[in-house]
Amino acid sequence: MPRHPAVEAFAAAYEFPLDDFQLTAADSIAHGRGVLVCAPTGAGKTVVGEFAVHEAFRLDGTCFYTTPIKALSNQKYHDL
Repeated sequence: MPRHPAVEAFAAAYEFPLDDFQLTAADSIAHGRGVLVCAPTGAGKTVVGEFAVHEAFRLDGTCFYTTPIKALSNQKYHDL
């Protein structure tokens, strides 16, 4: 099944290919479904969260992005 165009555009902005779990989760978000991503530290869960933020802004919506540690919160605050 082809990916949602918003996922394709988002993935193209990265210098590396997204993993299947990232693409599947982003595609679900683009189709209006919620996702729960469980993966080890460093596996790339943040990319899925960044796509959710991207989608919220693209659709003129709002979102809340939370993290379990202050250092990551500060980094994402700066990035987003």
